[in-house]
Amino acid sequence: MKKRILLIDDDALVLKTVSNLLEAKGYEVSACKTGVEAINAFKNQKFDLVITDVRMPAQDGARTIKLIRECEKVLGSSRTPIVVITGYASEDV
Repeated sequence: MKKRILLIDDDALVLKTVSNLLEAKGYEVSACKTGVEAINAFKNQKFDLVITDVRMPAQDGARTIKLIRECEKVLGSSRTPIVVITGYASEDV
């Protein structure tokens, strides 16, 4: 059974590139352009890993992570590992 990864980024090129790299390594990737889309996917599927961008319009990565953690509590599921990515690396971020 393939490991499932939820990938969240508002940049279409990042979604395509990272998805292709992960799929080439044998992972099943669900790519979402928004945090809202990702939360809906998370409620309906089980993921082994979440990778999220920090800066996204409407709902940023921090808010998305908070909502994922709330979903896990409601569903009674274990905590999913989350990796945060950004194209704007700085100490503040």
